[in-house]
Amino acid sequence: MGGVGRVALPALAVLHRADEDGHEHAPVFVGAATSRPPVELGGTIHPQRLTQWFGEHRKAAKIPTGTLHILRHTAATIALTSGVPVHIVAARLGDDPKTVLSTYAHLLPQSDELAAERVAAALAG
Repeated sequence: MGGVGRVALPALAVLHRADEDGHEHAPVFVGAATSRPPVELGGTIHPQRLTQWFGEHRKAAKIPTGTLHILRHTAATIALTSGVPVHIVAARLGDDPKTVLSTYAHLLPQSDELAAERVAAALAG
């Protein structure tokens, strides 16, 4: 998929952190409502400006590393592990559901158990 699209964003963004050795840390929430966005509402965001803006806010929050791409993975991970259907997550990411499944399927081992429980409940009905 490509092109321009609009996606609803939460008031806060989540930054997944890892230290220099790759050890995972708790996610950090950034992007308070008082922070000025890199462009007026509804305007076009130049990718370099958005990256610069994000970097400034990341550093101000004293987070040593992190990229916008990590936010993409974090958003997908949170959505999928919270039960958002794969096709919805894929649409929000601008990806094909097959791509999302190939990247994030390891996060969904509970999906098979949940499916079995729901089918059993429906049959018991």
